[in-house]
Order: sequence, then structure tokens, then C-alpha cells
Amino acid sequence: MQGEDVWFVAKDVANVLEYRDTHNMVRFLDEDEKDTHQVSTLGGNQNMKVINESGLYSAILKSKKPQAKAFKKWVTSEVIPSIRKHGAYMTDQVLEQAVTNPDFAIGLLTKLKEEKERLAAAQQQIVQQQQIVTFAEACMQSDQTLKVGEVAKKPHTHLLLNMSADLM
Repeated sequence: MQGEDVWFVAKDVANVLEYRDTHNMVRFLDEDEKDTHQVSTLGGNQNMKVINESGLYSAILKSKKPQAKAFKKWVTSEVIPSIRKHGAYMTDQVLEQAVTNPDFAIGLLTKLKEEKERLAAAQQQIVQQQQIVTFAEACMQSDQTLKVGEVAKKPHTHLLLNMSADLM
């Protein structure tokens, strides 16, 4: 886990889903769905490919394994249509509990609200950091050298530097 994100060993997922090899599975995943983690082994540090939850679902939906096809059918014919029609998907058991226990329903809605707020904050941070990344990329692409003091005097640079300091 990284924060609240769950990561899976790509090799294990590829084996379970019967992909020819890990590379064959990972190559079609989006960049934000895969990563490499360094793991200490008896032979020293080794890089291990991992995928996050979104990457896991992407891999499952592309798998030819019969169980994966059944999962895909369930997601595309039951879960997604329910979300489109009703704004949510709940099993019969969860629906019954939500109807009969108001505290349970309030808890579900509270968790949903907290998750939406966390996602909105993360997206806002990405927008703020994009300005810093754009500025840094422009500096790296430049053939000219600038002293830090000169950069700080440029228009709007102080805003980027302040944002950078706030994020550290």
C-alpha cells in the first residue's frame, strides 16, 4: 500500500489472469496504473513491477480467462448500468441494510462524501503542481543558464517558488 492506494505485484496478477507474461499485461496499462518498486532480496535490491487497483481492473477486463470474462460481464451488464440509472450499485444485502438501518446509510454516504473531497483535493494539488512542473520543464529545456536570483526576479516566478515551498 502507498497511502490508501493498494498495489499488486504485476507478475502475480499476470499469472492468475493467464497472460503470456508480465510485460504483455503491463504494456497496455496507463502510466498512472503501473509503477516499479524496489524490493530487498537475498540477491540485493531488485525492481518489481506493480499495478494499482485501476490497473488490476484494466488487466481483468482485457484478460481472456473465463472467470475474468464473467467478471467483465457482471461489471458491464450489472454494475455500470446500475450506477448510470441509479447513481450507485449495491448488493441486495447492502441495500436491505441501508433501508433498515439509517446509521448504516449515513455511514455509507459519509464515506462517499469524504472520498469525493479527498479526490477533489488531490486533483487541486495536481493542478497547482502542474504550474511548477511546467516551469521546471521550461528551465530544463533552456540552453541558457540563469542564476537563482535572476529567476526569482522574473514575473510570476515568486508565485511558483512560493507554491513550491508550500508543497515541500
